Amino acid sequence: MSISNFKINLSDEQIKFIEVAKQGKNILVDACIGSGKTTAIQHLCEELPLNCKILYLTYNKLLKLDARKKIKRRFVTVTNYHGFAFSMLKKQNISAGIHDLVQKFLQVKPPIPHFDILILDEYQDIEQEFAEMLEYIKSANPNMQIVAVGDMKQKIYDKTVLNVPEFIDKFLCDYEKLTFTKCFRLSANHAELLGRIWDKPIIGVNENCEIMNMNTAEVIAFLADKNPKDILCLGSRTGDMSDVQNELEDNYPDIFNKRTLYSSIQDDDGNRAVEPDSSCAIFTTYDSSKGLERNICIVFDFTESYWAVRIDKPQQSFEILRNIFCVAASRGKEKIIFVSNGEEKLSENTLKSKPEENVIFQDMDISTMFDFKYVEDIEECYSLLDIKEIESNNSEDIKIKNRDELIDLSPCIGIYQEAVFFNGYDIDKSLEFYFTLHPQEKGLYSKKDADSLDRKILLLTRLETRQLRYMQQVSTPFVQKKEKKALIKRLNTTLQPDEDVQSECKITFAYGSGKKAFLAKGLADAVRGDTVYELKFVSELSHVHFLQCASYVVALGLSKGILWNTRNNAKFEIKIPNRAAFLDAVAKTVTKRAIDKFYTTEDKQWRSLL
Repeated sequence: MSISNFKINLSDEQIKFIEVAKQGKNILVDACIGSGKTTAIQHLCEELPLNCKILYLTYNKLLKLDARKKIKRRFVTVTNYHGFAFSMLKKQNISAGIHDLVQKFLQVKPPIPHFDILILDEYQDIEQEFAEMLEYIKSANPNMQIVAVGDMKQKIYDKTVLNVPEFIDKFLCDYEKLTFTKCFRLSANHAELLGRIWDKPIIGVNENCEIMNMNTAEVIAFLADKNPKDILCLGSRTGDMSDVQNELEDNYPDIFNKRTLYSSIQDDDGNRAVEPDSSCAIFTTYDSSKGLERNICIVFDFTESYWAVRIDKPQQSFEILRNIFCVAASRGKEKIIFVSNGEEKLSENTLKSKPEENVIFQDMDISTMFDFKYVEDIEECYSLLDIKEIESNNSEDIKIKNRDELIDLSPCIGIYQEAVFFNGYDIDKSLEFYFTLHPQEKGLYSKKDADSLDRKILLLTRLETRQLRYMQQVSTPFVQKKEKKALIKRLNTTLQPDEDVQSECKITFAYGSGKKAFLAKGLADAVRGDTVYELKFVSELSHVHFLQCASYVVALGLSKGILWNTRNNAKFEIKIPNRAAFLDAVAKTVTKRAIDKFYTTEDKQWRSLL
């Protein structure tokens, strides 16, 4: 098949890319947003000899699945980094959890098959351990051609210390640099606007892409008769987007419901109970918009006020946040609708003006303080723990459904296992605490709205997520009698209902001067004697879960912790041989290296612990 067959579909830039690649040269492609890089790669794979063995690596599961739909050519391996590590280790009969796959791969260094070409998609998102993985693949295939495609302006993840441009330059060594400047998704004016903000040429060629402005009432009326599969909504989970979702599901339940509408409740795409597909409407955050594209994209909170809230967070990178907002503003092929109820729309000038970075820290929750931090620092903290797996006679999964169609029930199950087992766990106190912080919402519910434990848990989840679907659409009981019995039986093997639960604790972090910087506060699940128990009900434990448990150990001044995934009965004892070193690493991690070690205040408790 020749390139001439594609001239109608491909731009001159894409055709040149294929021609240069066929010459065997290493290539770095700076591909602007919506420039059809996957399409160009697909055609490249079709143009190459049938026996050419290609490894196509992309960043995450979503991008991998999208590429696999388009590239089905024999001898092309399409996967992401974790997927490749899994397949190579499996051939050696070695298994590892998803969070440990790449590290295990780097430790084992399994044999790598021959590849003629390595294609790296979204190269801007490479992390340090991925870089080491790529170096090893290259060492096994020193004559392999390398094609890297991506855009540093679309880098929206700030969780690695790797200097990506420096790495990719060294990794490619001798290469030709190409550009894709034509954007097939956006109109000329909108593409030019994003190009000015990013300071790069973007030529929009989609005359059918319309930019519109609406208020929430108008957008509800607009979406009321649309096909859910055409809709992508992006914005803050606690803003107008959740109100529009609730209105659509309440007023148009035949079109918008738990079977046709996906609404994210967390940004972690590695451990979610529910994933969207091509047939449902998607409601999610700007931060999760990478790789998503629909005919209609509704952009909530593209305002000066929401930008101010985001940019004012401690250590928020201006470049990363700018990229997040601009990527979110480019996800629609036919209509991109900006929603505001009278608030000032985010301006081009604001998106081009870098403010001073906020270095004043706010108090943190121990359960979330390790989220979105540098992965290299997370691993340093993890390496300082003494972890011993506790053997069990029963590793059978307790099969509790963690989803009701497209509704994620994971948070409900986490609350349920503690509420149903521990005498001291009082969900009414949790509800009262919420209403204390949000008194305007208390009168919206009566006792009959939450007349059982299940309903109370759903009410609490509804309040925390702002999604009415938890109260209106989830079938109860969401944990069946047999499952409840199995869960209580498992908890009873180690704990008693009268354990101390929800134990308040804190760690005081200080600057070098000894002045308090912030508190890390939390509620430990259960404490018995010198041991804290951290309970999870997840598909797999992550390194962050271990760090949370260890932090509770330190905060409570205890000897050890037990991290217990009650779903599969995986249980681990955690000790901290050198608490001073661990706290130094934690301080560096949770402040993204702004505080280089753990400085104590004049608190005698901390001096005694260290």
